[in-house]
Amino acid sequence: MKGLTDFFERAATAGGEWTRPRIRRVLVALSGCWPGSVVDWQPSDEEWGRVVFDREVRALVCARVPLVIVVEADGGSCKGSARFLEEGLVVIRARDLSAREYSVERSVLEKVFAKAVSTNVDLRHCSISEMWWATV
Repeated sequence: MKGLTDFFERAATAGGEWTRPRIRRVLVALSGCWPGSVVDWQPSDEEWGRVVFDREVRALVCARVPLVIVVEADGGSCKGSARFLEEGLVVIRARDLSAREYSVERSVLEKVFAKAVSTNVDLRHCSISEMWWATV
């Protein structure tokens, strides 16, 4: 089981500005890892931005804290990319968003998102997709 709690805690205390324009720049930069991908994000009301390629989510960017989740199962061009780390982002590299191999403390997610998260997901044993769903 891979814990995500520390990643969210680090992102919540990261320095620097986390603004809508900066989030958009990170999403656009990530979309360059998969030519032809699209950015899916409504900055006015969505907690996560997504990069979608070939109908699959390849990256998630949290709008609340500087946290990025990148799928690298295919050895894509974002593998090992240091440019996002250099921007002060907390990066989670995942092989599969639907693999139920993660855990995260509910209280930490609720603090980050400033709301109750869904109780329909067992966050002690979940996928990143399930964790994402619980927070939207």
